[in-house]
Amino acid sequence: MKRLIIKTEDLLQNIRTLHEKTEKEIIGVVKGNGYGLGLIPFAQLLVENGINTLAVTELCDACALREVGLTDCEILLMTPLYNKDDIKTLLENNITASISSTSCAYLLQEVCQAEEKNAKVHSKVDTGMGRYGFLPGEEAQLAEALISCKNLQPTGVYSHLHSAFGKEKTVKKQLASFLSFVEKTEALGVTLGKKHIANSAATLRFKSAHLDAVRIGSAFTGRLPAKNCCGLKRIGCLETEITELRTLKKGATSGYAAAFRAKKETKIAVIPLGTQDGFALQKQQELFSFRAFLRACLTEFRRFIKNNRIAKVRINGATYSAIGRIGLVSSVISLEEKRRKKAPPQQPPAITVGTVVQADCNPLFIGAHVERHYV
Repeated sequence: MKRLIIKTEDLLQNIRTLHEKTEKEIIGVVKGNGYGLGLIPFAQLLVENGINTLAVTELCDACALREVGLTDCEILLMTPLYNKDDIKTLLENNITASISSTSCAYLLQEVCQAEEKNAKVHSKVDTGMGRYGFLPGEEAQLAEALISCKNLQPTGVYSHLHSAFGKEKTVKKQLASFLSFVEKTEALGVTLGKKHIANSAATLRFKSAHLDAVRIGSAFTGRLPAKNCCGLKRIGCLETEITELRTLKKGATSGYAAAFRAKKETKIAVIPLGTQDGFALQKQQELFSFRAFLRACLTEFRRFIKNNRIAKVRINGATYSAIGRIGLVSSVISLEEKRRKKAPPQQPPAITVGTVVQADCNPLFIGAHVERHYV
């Protein structure tokens, strides 16, 4: 048994908190299997709580949301399409398209014309991310494409901040570039629609970036690579059961490369959690300064000298450490008690095969094979 436990009330509290952080429309980003919370239940919860526009990066995700009955909300596909069959699917499901080049726009127009349908479009502007989007200086090309493509209905324009947890001047530079692009394009006779550039971090840090709407994804999970400044709850707890109990004799080793060697007789538990399940994986920290870089290096050095004993689990209210190297499908836990928040009122239950083990985790790294369980 392994499952990701999601506390619904904590997630609802995060949604309420984020509504309070902005007066603008929230676009709920549910890419990456809903940031690991499960695409369908997460999206349904957002829509039920006042978020009427969702954003995804995969066409199949957009279609899946339509198939479960989310027909009244807008769904923005943030990845441009260059395949005619994919564009037909997009039109059939009333999904808002992203255009990031004139060739993308003209192909979308061609299919729309053939299918006798119109498409809502958001224009993507590249202000520094370097992936998709019209570049500053290409305002005339975008305006010309939108004017000539009669079946395209511009309803939005957006860009993506690459350093929203970084220095304010970097964010301001991208914001200014974006607003300048929009102003120059609209001066050529087109209306681009609602403007959005703020992601989760920018929503929390820079009110000037809120514009007409903000895009929030990771903030819903309460897991951001920076100090939590508004009391967001951390969502997601990986849960499994002990499959084996053993005792390592002094000098015995554990794990690949014998990374752990017992200094004394040590009781251990084997659990069926490994890297394939997202156990002990952490989102890469965004390195915005030399100090941050040194901090990351120090963390990795500590991981090395401690034989990878970074991962923690909770058993019967106490915290224990993983030993050796985390495996693909299983891990070993030392049953030397590490820490207990408060003394138990009575003798804690014995640890046996089948005892439940809990681990804090980033849902984004939990494989789709792990059941999502909302409680």
